[in-house]
Amino acid sequence: MKKIKAIFLIACLVSFLLCNAVAEGYRYEGEGWSTPEEAVQAYVEALKAGDLRKMISTFAIETYVEHYDFRAFLERIKAYPASPDIPYPGTNDFQRAMNAESRRRSILYVINNQMLLLCHPDYQVGMPIAFAGSNAMDMDVFIDAMGQVGPPEDIKWKGFVNVALLNDKYMSPKNQEYIMKQKATYGADELQSMAAALQIEGKPYLLCCDVLKYGDRWFLSSLGGNIGMLMGASMAQGGLIPAQ
Repeated sequence: MKKIKAIFLIACLVSFLLCNAVAEGYRYEGEGWSTPEEAVQAYVEALKAGDLRKMISTFAIETYVEHYDFRAFLERIKAYPASPDIPYPGTNDFQRAMNAESRRRSILYVINNQMLLLCHPDYQVGMPIAFAGSNAMDMDVFIDAMGQVGPPEDIKWKGFVNVALLNDKYMSPKNQEYIMKQKATYGADELQSMAAALQIEGKPYLLCCDVLKYGDRWFLSSLGGNIGMLMGASMAQGGLIPAQ
């Protein structure tokens, strides 16, 4: 009985903290940008500065949660996934707070993948690393390697690339229909893919992402996005594709 009461009290405390954060008006996202290009450039500038909070603030989070169509999402994929970006329909303050935290967590996951790719390109995200057995890795070597993970010091902006030229399927009727269904799920006014050419530590990359427009403001939606998917990029790449 005491254990049940303790769990109940903890749940109440978590609910209070989450709802209180919403009530106080704290928002993870920034104010948005006037153009999709400005939103992407803001992310790159935050990456160059190593400012994680500013990187996160370029994404639609609270606005995304407020406009998200939970039913449209379920109808589009015909299933409820194991780890949905938005886990609840948002019928109360607690659910909306949970949705915002879940959205932020999803963004952090992909940013983390981006950092790992840049620092340790041979590391396979999601694959366990053994410290015992025939293929064991030295733990000290691993800890030292992980201790080096962080934003790159040398990032040069090279400009935007027309995504329609990167993959023939992007402008296909089938893919445009897919984009329209995504836009409806997100409750956005516009959704488009962007690709920025970067030079990171002397190596050429394309930073692929999707951007959303709500009202007159643009935010990042995801790293990788539709164009990244068409080009065969995985979530493990964090939206970065090595360029020729």
